[in-house]
Amino acid sequence: MRKIMVIDDDLNVADIVRQALGSVGYKVAAVTSTSSVMKRVLEENPSLILLDLMMPSLDGWQVLELLQSHPRTAHIPIVILTAAVHSLPDIQSYYGGAIRDYVTKPFDIDDLIAKVNGALRDPTGGGEIGLAADL
Repeated sequence: MRKIMVIDDDLNVADIVRQALGSVGYKVAAVTSTSSVMKRVLEENPSLILLDLMMPSLDGWQVLELLQSHPRTAHIPIVILTAAVHSLPDIQSYYGGAIRDYVTKPFDIDDLIAKVNGALRDPTGGGEIGLAADL
């Protein structure tokens, strides 16, 4: 079973994501405090991270930099959760291939699931690997 980690300070968003992705077969862990984010990511070893950008203490950009700088987390694909509209190519050009997509809040559950599934596609183009539908 593929594990998704949602990093968002909003408990309601974390619960909605957990229920939505859990309903299609993903195991979902949530981190709502950025003070423990690296510890939790290293413990959970998720297949994908959903990352909120606007959080207190460390914001999502700072969390992203931490994840990118650690050899055990730099490879984890990331889907950004944000209330702001961003250009995906602009974000990807700065942060490289780790950012696979973004979801604008408020989000449609079906869109969220589709973007998570898409982000977990085999980067070599060889098809889907471990999507919820294959479990």
